Amino acid sequence: EIAFIRGVALEQLGESEAAISAYHRAATLDARDARPHNNLAGLLADEGDLDGALAAAQEAYRLDETNPYVMDTLGALYLEKGLVERAISVLEDAHKGAPDLPDAQLHLALVAVELLQVLDGVTLDTGAHGLLRDTKPPNVPWRPDARAACKIRSGSFV
Repeated sequence: EIAFIRGVALEQLGESEAAISAYHRAATLDARDARPHNNLAGLLADEGDLDGALAAAQEAYRLDETNPYVMDTLGALYLEKGLVERAISVLEDAHKGAPDLPDAQLHLALVAVELLQVLDGVTLDTGAHGLLRDTKPPNVPWRPDARAACKIRSGSFV
């Protein structure tokens, strides 16, 4: 527990390398705790190591497949890697487990944007905002806060 808390503190201080080491240590000390793997996944993604991040997120999910935070991290990484179908499945489960989790709402909105780009051949700067507002892809819960989160992320919606 102390190694995990140390990792969180170091990450908040911007000490990425030390936080990564602390999360690795925490994962070694308690092999059943998904939290160090989940936090490590986010940090590695921030550092640009998507393969390492995905591996850590998959391990976190293996350890705690009902945790909406873990599901959201994994879904976001699937989306980042272009694995949209996997992202949808995991993010929908995260949303069901925690309907008010803002990150899951954001990531579901980003999945919808990705689907609109693929299915309709649009780009974010050529009118996707109208499609986002008026089109509801199946199985994607649309809430104003998800749309607002998407606006914050892209700077061009709603």
